[in-house]
Amino acid sequence: MTGAAFLSLGFWLLMTGDFTPDNILIGAAGAAAAARLPKHRVSLRRYLLMGVKVLAMIPSAYGQALKMMILPHRRETTEWEPGDMDPWTSFEQIFIITLTPRTLVIDTDQHGKGRVRVHSLKRKVGT
Repeated sequence: MTGAAFLSLGFWLLMTGDFTPDNILIGAAGAAAAARLPKHRVSLRRYLLMGVKVLAMIPSAYGQALKMMILPHRRETTEWEPGDMDPWTSFEQIFIITLTPRTLVIDTDQHGKGRVRVHSLKRKVGT
């Protein structure tokens, strides 16, 4: 196993919290399979920028969650938002949209222009 496979196995064990032999075997099989997937190299700069964006969105996410608890959000909308065909940028956009409590990516347009379909909750028309 490579270092990435051991890291994947470590994450698996931390997320499941189950250190039984069966779970270790399942995690090792998944980590070995994931290690065989094609690699997409991403620079450290892009990881750091993503981390800064996530940290910047956390206060907004908490604010949206508090607002949802205090004020009802009864209007639901679904709309296509423009996206990017670059895999990293698409991942970043989907992750940031899904991080906030009032929005969720429910579909991607992989054959067209890379758009994403976003489900969002709103209080009233225009907000």
